[in-house]
Amino acid sequence: MRAQRTVEHVTTETLVDYFGHRLPEHEEANVEKHIADCDECTALARRVRRVSHAMSKWTAKVHSSAKRRTGG
Repeated sequence: MRAQRTVEHVTTETLVDYFGHRLPEHEEANVEKHIADCDECTALARRVRRVSHAMSKWTAKVHSSAKRRTGG
């Protein structure tokens, strides 16, 4: 019986730091290599990037307007 290799996937927190340019250069390179080789982490990276992009556009003014529309 062959031992199964355990793959350590990239975490959401690491991806947030990656897209925020807060990782050391060597860790950034490791994330990029793993994402290139792992379909699961590529999909997660796409989702995190979309959310990060949306959050970067978020402002208190937008939040207040939405709150008034919903009666909150």
